[in-house]
Formats: sequence, C-alpha cells, structure tokens
Amino acid sequence: MVPYEEQDPASWTDWYLGQPYSTGFAKFIITTQSYSMWVLRALSPFLFLYGDWLTKSLKVPAAWLGGEHPDEGGAARGSPAGAKMPVLVVSHGMAAHRSAFSSLATDLASHGFFVVVLEHRDGSSCASFHVGPSNSKTWTIYSGYERESQLDHRVEEVFSAAAAVRQLNAGTLVNELEPENKLSAFKGALDVNNMALLGHSYGGTTTLRALADSRNCFRVGVALDPWMFPVRSDPEALGRAVAAPVLSVSSEDFNQGANLRALRRLRDAHKTEESLFYTMKGTTHHHGNDAPWLAGRLGWWITSGNYTHPPEVIHELQNNLILTFLDKHLDIEDRRLLAAVIPAYEQFIQENKDILIED
Repeated sequence: MVPYEEQDPASWTDWYLGQPYSTGFAKFIITTQSYSMWVLRALSPFLFLYGDWLTKSLKVPAAWLGGEHPDEGGAARGSPAGAKMPVLVVSHGMAAHRSAFSSLATDLASHGFFVVVLEHRDGSSCASFHVGPSNSKTWTIYSGYERESQLDHRVEEVFSAAAAVRQLNAGTLVNELEPENKLSAFKGALDVNNMALLGHSYGGTTTLRALADSRNCFRVGVALDPWMFPVRSDPEALGRAVAAPVLSVSSEDFNQGANLRALRRLRDAHKTEESLFYTMKGTTHHHGNDAPWLAGRLGWWITSGNYTHPPEVIHELQNNLILTFLDKHLDIEDRRLLAAVIPAYEQFIQENKDILIED
C-alpha cells in the first residue's frame, strides 16, 4: 500500500457526512446543555450551519486500501497476506456518528487492526440512515435516550457488526454504501476469532452489556468513559456477568456522583484480574472522541471542554493504554507493527502516570 507520506490528500476520506448529522448534533446541544439555554435556543438555526462550516472541508487521513487500486482479481497490491488482522469494533456515544472517532480509529488501524466503527440506529446517533430501493435513504435523526430498550438495540447492532465482519472475511459481504469499492481484498484477511470491542460513553455501556451477553464473541473490551445510567439498576449483576478482560478509562469531569458510584459497584463485582480501571485527571467527556481536534475554541467551550492538559497528550495516553492492553490480551498473529512501539508506549504511560488515577 502507498505510504502515508506519499498519499494524495485529495484521496483521503471526508470527515463530513452531510447536513442531517450537523442538524442532529445541534439538536443534541440544544436539548442537553444546562447553561444559557435561551441563548442556545435562539441560535439553534445557526448551530448546524456552524457545524457544517467547521467540518465540511475536513479529511480523515485514510484512503481506500491505502490509495491502491484493486487489480483484476479484486485484490490490492500490498493487501494483507499471511497473518490475519485482529478486529476491533467501535460503538459510539450519544449524538456521535461513524466519523467521530477518526483520530482513534486511524491510529489503531495504523498498528495493524481492522477497525469497524458503527453508526447506531436506536436514535442515539446524531443521524443515520437505511439504504432502500434505488439507493434511497431513510433518515433517523437524534432523539436521545428515551427508553431502556435502546441499549438492547445497540447490543444487537454490535453482534450484527461482528456477523458482517465474518461475511467480509468470507467474501460474501455486499458494499451498499460505496459499491465501486470492492471488498474482495479483505477476503481471508481478518482474524474473526480475535475480535475486541470498544465503546465511548453510551458505547462504553454497550460494550459492557455485549461482553455480558451469552453470545459474546469478543476476547476483550475497552470502555471509554462509560455512561452508567442505562445499567444503574444493577451494575453488580453486569459486572459479574462480564468474564472477558476490560480496560475502563474515564474522564475526571464525567465520572462523578452517581456514575462513579455505579462504575465502582460494577468494578467491585467484576472478578477478572486482568481488568484495569483508570480515571484521567483534568479531562472531560469529549476528550474521548474527535472533539478536541475539530471544534475550535468556541466549539470546545460549547461542549464543556478545557485545556488542563494538551489534547495531544491525553489522546496519546488514551491510545497507548488501549494498544498495550490489546497487545497483551489478544493473540495477534503478526506483531511487527506493535513489537517495535509497545516499549515506548509503556514508557509514555509511566512518564504520564500523574494524570492517571487507578480506580
């Protein structure tokens, strides 16, 4: 595949997904922020325009098959061969979407993981759609947390994603979104017996619930700032049901009060010794996604952000924790992309241990 430095940025993937996503996120801001509500409501017609302006020209530094074109047999030169790629499925949080974790997803993919980022259709994403006849789209716009069954819906979508990964590996998955991009390059390239699940906020809770399900097919789970409200009634039962190792990394401003108490109750009931629970000091809930990189000063203020620590440090610390955890608990066939960097990542974690609170 074409090295990153030699890729044409014009071939990179658009971060922007369309105006319905900006509209849904504006609805989320208006209905959830507690300060200056009258100001936000007055500015509501302009919030989605501001979101469009911020993100319309943004690119994710990733190209289809690294910029290569498939040959006549459908496979790209330099596509994975021999050792199979471990799979990581990502579940987003409230009002997010499939682009919202591009910084995390591209970093993990650059280390040899096949990363699948979901876009949930339970009403918790800022927007999503179904593809119908003649490529028509039926849209679902953000509706928030309305019913406990939404978590069940999300868990079903997680297992549907795992099934889609198996179909992709078998060469039977159809690309409905971009039919010109053939999927045959991934046939036989994925380690479907070596999958991990990661989620942020509502996705963190989704991760824990999926790991506790009798159908669980994931070796490990990563919960970034899990939102415990949907499982507040009995976090102990959920903790006991999760047998897989879990890495939980929370932000200091979000993991307080009832959320912190519920997470600690889950932790105390969870008996898997390999699991790790951390809180990062001086961080906010939105440090877990792309918000620090794309919001700008005004957008970062709107989403309650701060700069106690440089976002680059928090991002690297979070990702290094994830990568060292996955490297330890997954049976990765080809560790060449990790073996050379894991010692440096462990050193970085040690150098920034003052940011971490081990729960």
